[in-house]
Amino acid sequence: MTVLAGRKIPWNSLGAAIAVSALVVGLWETVVEPDLFSYLALGRWIFHNEALPHGNPFTYAATPRPWVNHTWPINLLAYLVHRSFGFGGLAVYRWALGLFTAAILYIAARRRGASHLAALSGLALSALFFAPAFPLFLARNFEYCFFAANLLLLEETRTERKRTALVLLPLLYLLWANCHMSVPAGFIVMGLYAACGLFSRPRPHGLLAAGALCFAATFVTPFGFKLWENFFVSLFSNPQDYGGEWLPINRAIEIGFDTDYIYPFLALLPLAALLFIFYRRDITARAVLAVTAILAFSYARQVLLFVFAFAVYAPKALDEFGAAFARRPAGRRGRLVRAATTLALLLAAAVSGGELARKAATLPEAGQPFAHIVPARPVPGSTCHMAYPIGAVSRMKALGISGDVLTYSLWGGYVSWEMYPRVKSAVDGRIFEEETRDVFDDYVRFYYGLRGWRRFLERFPPDYILVHAGSLADLNVAGLRSWREIYRDELSALYEKKNG
Repeated sequence: MTVLAGRKIPWNSLGAAIAVSALVVGLWETVVEPDLFSYLALGRWIFHNEALPHGNPFTYAATPRPWVNHTWPINLLAYLVHRSFGFGGLAVYRWALGLFTAAILYIAARRRGASHLAALSGLALSALFFAPAFPLFLARNFEYCFFAANLLLLEETRTERKRTALVLLPLLYLLWANCHMSVPAGFIVMGLYAACGLFSRPRPHGLLAAGALCFAATFVTPFGFKLWENFFVSLFSNPQDYGGEWLPINRAIEIGFDTDYIYPFLALLPLAALLFIFYRRDITARAVLAVTAILAFSYARQVLLFVFAFAVYAPKALDEFGAAFARRPAGRRGRLVRAATTLALLLAAAVSGGELARKAATLPEAGQPFAHIVPARPVPGSTCHMAYPIGAVSRMKALGISGDVLTYSLWGGYVSWEMYPRVKSAVDGRIFEEETRDVFDDYVRFYYGLRGWRRFLERFPPDYILVHAGSLADLNVAGLRSWREIYRDELSALYEKKNG
């Protein structure tokens, strides 16, 4: 504790209060992600058919690529939780997983020798990023939990608990490969630990052997080697994600994609650079942070990997910065470095704190922490900016509509959850990993009114078209004599194909 005006300041308790408050605000997200509806629909299908589908049963457009649904256990889990406890059960599960991951990051930072206060500071600086890491309720939640667990176990391989960690690593990768195909991120970090370990004693022979078992474990899935085949096909031939999460950061910023956490990530970079250049010469931490930063700049979604790595490695460096600050280093260079690091720390805290404060101000609109919102219009402050065609789907149900509907890809899962098997969508949110480039491009031309927009209608003729009201797709379809409007609200427009 620090004595101030005759009173002791309980820094550890204050740090814990700030970190927990920041995590609560960061995790507070009640808007349902569009992929969740796809998860629920697929989980329901698996539950009732007691099998895995060979193709996407919810879309009518051709799916020429083999469908490797690497998230099937999470689809089934989501459906079972929802079936028993509703959306509230999914919310509780999400909160538990998010807080559990925060605990893992805290323990990993402590394993590296960070003080209690510094480890809490790392969590506070990363709290803003927990909402995009833990949406309601996706396999992505497990991706980041497993990534954090991977960091902790890799740290444990350097302690007296090494044997236990080496045994647990293959089990972790077995679970990871069966829940989400982000497991290569774990291998990248493990490879960096092994490579950096070659410069120390003892050599990382045990880690290399565990790594081989981890790789073998990724083949123990219903898909075997096709899981890796699908990963590399997706990596090198997937169509560009127009939504933004797989775009480079500069392109994501240009289209305004999730800048509410991209800018705080950019604000963390100067602090990370200064801490690990001048205060913490840790080759492993430097390597992991550098590689995850490169991944983040290449794919906006991977910003979260860097942030979670920062939460593990930065606290020990913050301790060393604090010790150096207290010593008041002599010399111009020392004073400049101390001033620059102080400013970088204040910048990171101000940007993250400002975003958290802005989000906290919108919590009354977000509802209770375990609530869920399926909005007909975007909710301010939410990391999910979706709105769903609730009115149009209700109208389709009232009319007893059945057949094929061409709709916005991110509405496809919602339509499937509400109306399958009576209605199938042309595409859904999995279009990026299922379809070939020509199918994807034809869909984009249709929906965004680009040249050749009729081609998708000709290749995959629908019975109904459901699009955003006022969009180019809406205007184009309204001009076709073979279609008539049967419903419209401020969000969506529904068209029916005329007989004859």
